Amino acid sequence: PRTLAVDARRYTIRRTTPCKVESANRASPPSGAAGGSREVETSVGGARACGQLRQLLDYYFEPFTFQHNRYLLDLLDKHVGSPKEHGPWVAAELRRFSCTIDDLAGLRRIGQAVAKLKYHKKEICKPDGELCHLKHLYPSADERLRLRKPIEVRNFVPAAGANPDDVSTARRFLAASREQRGRALPGTVSVVSYALTGPLNDHSPQGQQRHACLKRQLLLHRTDIVSLQGLDPEHDGASIAA
Repeated sequence: PRTLAVDARRYTIRRTTPCKVESANRASPPSGAAGGSREVETSVGGARACGQLRQLLDYYFEPFTFQHNRYLLDLLDKHVGSPKEHGPWVAAELRRFSCTIDDLAGLRRIGQAVAKLKYHKKEICKPDGELCHLKHLYPSADERLRLRKPIEVRNFVPAAGANPDDVSTARRFLAASREQRGRALPGTVSVVSYALTGPLNDHSPQGQQRHACLKRQLLLHRTDIVSLQGLDPEHDGASIAA
């Protein structure tokens, strides 16, 4: 038995018998304890992966990123089809767009985050699941991801008199993901034109973020000619030109 001495004057308690030192050869903990530890680690790792997945989904479906991501444009065209009229996809068409987590696994970073999930992917795509508070997407009753509200997604407009087959091939090359776009038409010259005066004059935090997006897209474009209107490399355009 262990004996404790109470010092009423100092309001302290001390042990009067030495503490027994346990043997170094302690019995192994019950099997449930180790399993519980693994369950905690699994839970923490799964929560971290799910948080990373939410951040990536918010990033990729931000309107600017969506508009400039060939994989997402290709996915939109597969699920909704090309616009029936010249110009961007109309709201009614975009409301029909939906995809699964597996559809998005072709985006490398999303695929890596999904691979780290410790529980079934369908669980997070339920209406009240882990993805119910995304900025631009929401999980519907059929466990597919849909746009919360239509965004502007522009489309390639064919020139008057252009051969429909050539237009389809060119659109596929310009908008499709790199693995699926095939060869460019012989004699094709691709041109990208950006009007930068307005964006570069925006020095707000949101504007600075947009500058970074623009620079990233310019670096990623596989284009023969890039035309930048309103770029002053010595002043407001220094961050883009660097």
